[in-house]
Amino acid sequence: MAAVPQQQLAQPDFGALAGQFHAAGDQLRLCANIPAVQQGNTILDALRQIQQEMRHWREEMRDMRSENQTMHHNHQARLENSHIFRTPTEPLTPLRSLQTHDLILDFPLDVAAINQLQLAQINPLLDHLGAPRPPVGGVNNAGATLKKAIGIYGVYTTTAAA
Repeated sequence: MAAVPQQQLAQPDFGALAGQFHAAGDQLRLCANIPAVQQGNTILDALRQIQQEMRHWREEMRDMRSENQTMHHNHQARLENSHIFRTPTEPLTPLRSLQTHDLILDFPLDVAAINQLQLAQINPLLDHLGAPRPPVGGVNNAGATLKKAIGIYGVYTTTAAA
């Protein structure tokens, strides 16, 4: 049997095909120059910035809410502590720290406890309450400042007749 000559079929030109893909890629890269695409990127950048600012504002609002709750609690506690006829051993309502928004650790239990505090114990309490430290006067002046900061303006004491 003799071989049948095959008809020569057309073959792809891979070099030309690669050149066409290269040219298509060049044209697709130029799409970034279309004004609508450029404006879209600008819009996306602006939206990212807005999202970042909104996260920042949410954090600030959360902090302000905590601060407001602390201030409200402290206002209520000061009202409760401001009884006109407070006795030295009547329990005090503790206040919250303006720094941590938690109840102040080592808050004095009553006025008698305040009277026993040293200056080194009073100053941190004043700091937690955002009250200024008294410039001079030692423990007595600092104790009076602390009493005012927690709502105590007077203590009822009874004196025995002589």
